[in-house]
Amino acid sequence: AIGYVNNQIPSGTYQYQPNTRISYTGMTDDAVWTANFFGEINQFALGNGSANPTMEKLGVVTNAIQPVWQNEYDRIRMANRILANADKAYADAATINLYKMEARALRAWYHLDLFLLYGEIPIVDRILKPEEADTRKNTKEEIIQFITSELDSAAAVLPLQYATGQENRITKGAALTMKTIAFLNAHMYPEAAAAAKEVIDLGQYELYQHTNPANSYLNLFLYTGQNNKEWIIRNNTMGEAYYRLAPPNANGTSNLNPTASIVNEYETKQGKTIWELGPDS
Repeated sequence: AIGYVNNQIPSGTYQYQPNTRISYTGMTDDAVWTANFFGEINQFALGNGSANPTMEKLGVVTNAIQPVWQNEYDRIRMANRILANADKAYADAATINLYKMEARALRAWYHLDLFLLYGEIPIVDRILKPEEADTRKNTKEEIIQFITSELDSAAAVLPLQYATGQENRITKGAALTMKTIAFLNAHMYPEAAAAAKEVIDLGQYELYQHTNPANSYLNLFLYTGQNNKEWIIRNNTMGEAYYRLAPPNANGTSNLNPTASIVNEYETKQGKTIWELGPDS
């Protein structure tokens, strides 16, 4: 059950799944979407999107945007069912409590993800009856308070890490990072800084550095730098990254193509952007 709740975490680059965050970049100035699916991405990029875009079918639902609301409230409902029934499980108390804290952290994350996409949303912290389905939206303050308090409670119990192969489970660091994101997007900057410091003080994470520092950034995009301490949580469905994003001359499909806008944001060797260098550089 907890695995089902977990599997709506944004799926990195597996682009046939909804809530694939890198695909959303095609709705910005940073990239152009050229794949033959998720056509509504370009509709939104061009200002022609609708609140209820047409669902596309390729054997499965492939719409990038619309299922997010439904899918995340579905996972919230499952998390609520776990919390309502976990104490009936045939397991020791510590194991049950750990799964309950994972469920609370995931439930908080899905509320946060919905808040980031839609703004004010209903908080659903229990199993709703059919007659309660038309529930009211909560205020921004109520949503942030709920999310951060849930993550604090979960972080107090969750471990720093799990066994190899369980990297997609929620750790203490992941819960505190989610809290940082919540405060940051609520423009509560002192609280965000304090939450980020909690993550740093865990001593579990650090910026990747190759033995040749000049290659550190490059290697983050290669298998050489794949396993590093920058990971806070990883989704195990991040397959097809190279195939979907590499250009055709490198045997990829080039679904998403960077624009000059994002390229020009990178610093030059002088440590300045091209805008800071000026036209005579």
